[in-house]
Amino acid sequence: MTTVVRLLLVGLAALLVSLATGCGGGADPAKYVDEMNAQQTVLALRFAKLQSEVAPGSSAAANRQALQRFSTTIHRTIAHLERLDVPDGVGDLQQELITALKRYAAVVDGAERKFASNNPQQIDAAQAQLSDAAGSTAAAVNATIAKINDKLH
Repeated sequence: MTTVVRLLLVGLAALLVSLATGCGGGADPAKYVDEMNAQQTVLALRFAKLQSEVAPGSSAAANRQALQRFSTTIHRTIAHLERLDVPDGVGDLQQELITALKRYAAVVDGAERKFASNNPQQIDAAQAQLSDAAGSTAAAVNATIAKINDKLH
């Protein structure tokens, strides 16, 4: 796996940072926080597994398979987040979080298709897009989680 893709996976392992338990109405904030933390754990474990599954110099096919597994994890996380019972006052922020992850999932899915092409130019473009999207997604997710924390306190 290339350095760019490897760094992407490492950087995204921390995408969903832990939320602090807060107060609020509607859904139980403590349960919400527990569910969010569980999703963070699932992502972190999956990213760690992906790291161990690939070796430097992996083929485009191996990279594609890693991206497929990564995509599946992101889509499952999104589906779980969409089903969460959200405390009052954070529904819009929860949707922001989901939207940021959906945008990122679209980039990952597009990159997977480019890796499938075995075209070096498309693969290079996919790596650049993944790198750019990882940074912007991490920033958006972290900012949204900070807002959720502020609302829950």
